[in-house]
Amino acid sequence: MKRIFQLIIFSLFVGISAPAQTIKFMGIPVDGTPASFAQKLIAKGAKRATPNNNGDFIMDFAGYSNCEVYVFAVHNKVAHVGVNILEADNWNKLYTTYRIFKNRLTKKYGQPDYELENMLESTSSDYEKFDAIQNGKSFGCQFNKENGTVKLMIGYFSHSYKGYVAISYVNPKNDAASDDDL
Repeated sequence: MKRIFQLIIFSLFVGISAPAQTIKFMGIPVDGTPASFAQKLIAKGAKRATPNNNGDFIMDFAGYSNCEVYVFAVHNKVAHVGVNILEADNWNKLYTTYRIFKNRLTKKYGQPDYELENMLESTSSDYEKFDAIQNGKSFGCQFNKENGTVKLMIGYFSHSYKGYVAISYVNPKNDAASDDDL
């Protein structure tokens, strides 16, 4: 009986003191080398956007087809994974998709730590909303967790005059390594 009690106490101690795992993208920890991360993405159905590239992929994500996935590394360690979910020239379509993902992320991570969504009140047309984003106004939210950060945003491609909805998953430990270069 004493032995069982010791095992239970040890298990609790290990569970409490174990460091949190890094944030995950599609169940894959945002960590390791770009090559190993690429292999895990490919195993989940991703296709390389360009041959022999460990950073650009096309894959289905959360019910959306042909999403662009970008893997960013610092000192050969994956630090960010970004996914462009939707590209459109219709603000209502972008905003609806944004709201769907914000609700889903809120269910998973709790309320966002930061929200920058106030520009809707000051602009009326899609063009004005896109122009506001292009000129430096941010529209999005951010979830800060012990094991990483998740950012959801609406952005704008000036070369195609289209907006996009994107999510970024950030490993703070690997991302901080870029500070060493400053």
